[in-house]
Amino acid sequence: MLRAGSVPALFEATRGWGLIDHNLVAGDIEGRIGHRVRALVPRRPRENGWFAVPGWTGEGEWEGYLPHEAMPEVIDPEDGIIVTANNRVVADGEPYLCTDCHPPYRAARIVELLRSLPRFRVDDAAAVHADVLSRNAALFQGRLRGLSVPANAAAASLREKLLGWDGRMDAGSAAAGHYNALRRAMTDILARRSGLAGMTAHPWAAVPPGVSPTGNLWWALPTLLRNDDTGMLDGWSWDDVLRSALEAAAAAPASPWGEEHRPAFRHPLSALFPDAAPLLDPPSMPLGGDGDTVMAVGLAPAAGPTATYGSLCRYVMDVGDWEESRWAVFHGASGHPGGPHYCDQATEWAACRMVPICLVVRPPWQLQR
Repeated sequence: MLRAGSVPALFEATRGWGLIDHNLVAGDIEGRIGHRVRALVPRRPRENGWFAVPGWTGEGEWEGYLPHEAMPEVIDPEDGIIVTANNRVVADGEPYLCTDCHPPYRAARIVELLRSLPRFRVDDAAAVHADVLSRNAALFQGRLRGLSVPANAAAASLREKLLGWDGRMDAGSAAAGHYNALRRAMTDILARRSGLAGMTAHPWAAVPPGVSPTGNLWWALPTLLRNDDTGMLDGWSWDDVLRSALEAAAAAPASPWGEEHRPAFRHPLSALFPDAAPLLDPPSMPLGGDGDTVMAVGLAPAAGPTATYGSLCRYVMDVGDWEESRWAVFHGASGHPGGPHYCDQATEWAACRMVPICLVVRPPWQLQR
C-alpha cells in the first residue's frame, strides 16, 4: 500500500486484507478519487446478521469469503464526490455485508455541504467537520408543530422554545439541551411502553459495552416517529408520547448544551494514584454536536447527556500540497502525561478546529537504516 502510485493500485494492494472491514477513501496526484470497503467478509445467509442460527444443521454455515472483486468499490464517481460516514454504502441486497450501519443523516448532510461549495479548499473541509446541524431536529419540530398546545404551562413554553430553535447542536445552545432532554424522555417512554426497559437488568446488558435496548430504541425513534408507527406504544399515540415527554423535559434543569454534554475523562491509573490524577486526567471541555451531526459526539441515552464517544482524530489531507494538510487529535499526539504534547490539542479538538500537520524530516543516518 505504501508503494502504490494511484488509487487503483492502492485498492489492488488490499487484496487479501484480513482485518475487520474499513472504508478506504483515497485520492492521487493525478486527480483520481476512490472508495473501497476492504476486508475478508464471509459469504453467509442474511439470518446470520439478525439471529442465532443452529450450528448443528449446517443451514447457517459460511460459504467461503466474498471475492475481492465483489466488495464495494467506486473510482471517479460522476459527481466527483465520495462521502462515507459509517452509513450503508451499498443497497441492501447482494453482497450481504451487515445489518448494523449508522443512519444516513450525517452522510446526507455532508453531501449537502459539499454540493453547496463551488470550489473546495482545506478551510472548507475543516468547516464540514465542525457542522452541528441536526437533520433529525426538523422531524421532531414538525411533530411538535402539529401538537395542540399542552395544558401544562412549562411544557407549552418548552414547545415554543423548540419550535423557535435553529436545529443546531451548538455548545452554547440551551435549546439543543432541551431537544436532547425531549428525545431521551421519548426514548424512556418507548422503552417502558414496549416492555423492553426490563431488558436493561439482564446480565448481557451489564457487560461493556453491553446490549442496550435504550440505545437501540434511541436510534429507532426517528424512523418510528416519521412512519407514525405506534406498534410498540401499547395503545398510546405519538402525541401522547410527546405531551408526556415535554412535561418531563421541561422539569429537567436547563443549561447550555456543551456543559450538559461535557465528557468525563479518566486515565486508567487515576483511581490507583489519586494524587497524580490532575496530571493523568486530560482536561474536559464543553462539546457541541451529537450522534446525528457531522461533528459526531454521541452519548449513551440511558446515562444522560454526557458525551461518551466521538472522533479520535480529524484530518484534512491536501493531496496536491501535503504541507497544507491539517489535523486535530484527541487531547494530543503524546501518551506521556506531563509531556508537552499530552494535551496540547485538547482545546482545538473540543472546538473542532485543526492545526497544521508537522512533517518530520528524519536525519540521514536514520534514513540509511
